[in-house]
Amino acid sequence: MPPPAGIAAWTVQDVCEWLDRACRGKFGDAKTDHYKALVMEHDVDGETLADAGSDELSALGITSFGHRHFLIKQLQSLRAAEQGQQGYPGGVGMGDPSTVQGAYGTHQFRVPAG
Repeated sequence: MPPPAGIAAWTVQDVCEWLDRACRGKFGDAKTDHYKALVMEHDVDGETLADAGSDELSALGITSFGHRHFLIKQLQSLRAAEQGQQGYPGGVGMGDPSTVQGAYGTHQFRVPAG
């Protein structure tokens, strides 16, 4: 579970702890530890992380497209949870039938009128 404060209030250490939880199982020990070292070296706190996209993650030193993509999806889930928009896993988003929460993030669909 993320620290109690919103992502923007996270410290560098909070970001490292999130990387441990979010990535170790997918990336393994060596890559996760390397990414944590990059976060510490470049002082990436929650405010910076919250605005990070593929270009920023690449500039940070995360060269794998697949890893950047995974991290962005994890960040999108965090942002959605913070905004109270987290849908049921694999189901319909809460209160909005055009939103589906799936394994790869939240997807918006056009719902025809009428």
